Parts: sequence; structure tokens; C-alpha cells
Amino acid sequence: EVRGAAAAALRNFPPSPAVSGVRGKLRDLLSDGSGDAKRLGHAVDALGELRDTTAVPQIIDLLDAGDALLVDAAGQALQSITKQDFGRSRFRWSGWWRRHQSEPRLQWLLSGLCHGSAMIRSAAQDELSGMSGDVAGYRFDQPARERDAAAKQWADWWLRHGYDVV
Repeated sequence: EVRGAAAAALRNFPPSPAVSGVRGKLRDLLSDGSGDAKRLGHAVDALGELRDTTAVPQIIDLLDAGDALLVDAAGQALQSITKQDFGRSRFRWSGWWRRHQSEPRLQWLLSGLCHGSAMIRSAAQDELSGMSGDVAGYRFDQPARERDAAAKQWADWWLRHGYDVV
């Protein structure tokens, strides 16, 4: 719990060399593979909490790990970062990454508002609300038609404020 709270606090820090250094060290743990599965799992959890988009390819690679807890951590981190859910399928995650890696993460969050999973929609709503407030009256549990209209209003709000969303 403390680790998750610390990562959430770091996520809200303004960009700085110190925060970039923490992210880099966590990604390095994944690259060198020298840690045990538990240590790698903690690094993956932290990268997910930090919403580290640059770690997505490394985390996708961990979906083939032999340790079930590490694979679960990788799947959860990918959901947290992307607001998508392709289970533990490395193939599907890799395909999604190839198609969407050049998009701003804001676009991923907005797409998450229309996801089939209420859990993903709720997580996207929570994160967007934290960033902008409730600007569209979106509720993850509304009927699809109302959700889609509110998601469009939210995307329009971001466009009006100068953010690149498709």
C-alpha cells in the first residue's frame, strides 16, 4: 500500500530530472532482467502507477514470463497506463501498441471512456476528472448512448483547451 501511495504521489509531481531518474531506474530493472519475479513485479506495479507510457513495450514482453504473479502485474500495469484490456495476450497488446503508440496518452484515456468494461471506463473517468474536473457530466455506468455523447463533449473540451485529440 505504501509503495502504491508513493507511486501515485510521484505521478502527480511536475516533470523533473529526479522523477525521470526514478522512472528510468524502474525501466532499467525490466531491461536487465536481473531481478527476481517479485522485484520485477514491484517495478511493473510502480511503472503502472506512474503511467509510464515508454515502459509499455517492456511490460508487454513480460506477459510471456513464467511467473503468474508477474504476468498479472504486467496486465494490470498495461490497463492502468492505456485504459485498455487485452487480458494476458501479448499478441493483442503488441498489435494495439503498434497502432496507438504515437497517440498522446490523453487519447487513450478518452478512448477508455467508451470501453466495454465498466472498470476500464470508471478508471478512465477518474483519471480524466482528476486532470480536468467533471466537464462533461460523464458517468461510466450510464447507457452507452449517453456515455458516448458525454465522452465526445469531454474530447471537445480538451480540443478547445489546445490538446491534440482525435
